[in-house]
Amino acid sequence: MIDTIDLLFYSIFVKECAPMSNHRRVISPTGIYHVMSRGNNKNKIYENESDKKKLLKYFKRIADSNEVIILAYCIMPNHYHLLVQEMPDEPQAIPDGAIVQSEPGTGGTGAIVQSVPGSNCTGGVSHGIHRLNTAYSHYYVMKYGHVGHAFQGRYRSKAIDSVDYLARV
Repeated sequence: MIDTIDLLFYSIFVKECAPMSNHRRVISPTGIYHVMSRGNNKNKIYENESDKKKLLKYFKRIADSNEVIILAYCIMPNHYHLLVQEMPDEPQAIPDGAIVQSEPGTGGTGAIVQSVPGSNCTGGVSHGIHRLNTAYSHYYVMKYGHVGHAFQGRYRSKAIDSVDYLARV
């Protein structure tokens, strides 16, 4: 049986990507990112095991959507961490204003990318995590009658650009 929350997730999940970037995202040369999202005001992001399982279900859905590969995850009471890799076979739109890093050791400083007018977001980390947070926020707000945002601002992501950083994550 499909519940209202699942239908809401589906409607969010299949919508076209809308630009929402409010700061520049560093594009990883490896395609691997450490993604973090914290509860608003450092509040809990789940109240019980049922909520935690719902969040895991949404993790699985973004992985099944072929936008990202989830390499690892950690769910803490007030935030989560994901280690994700953008799908290598899919061409990805680079978000407007993103910083593209040069290959390590080349001495380049990167470049700020401007979008092509009329282009659409095709997925990847930005789109997948945005949909994940939006869908889980709707679930949480509807279930608990919460007022305001479930997550504190936009998710954070750091490009994994070295083996050392990957080992620390």
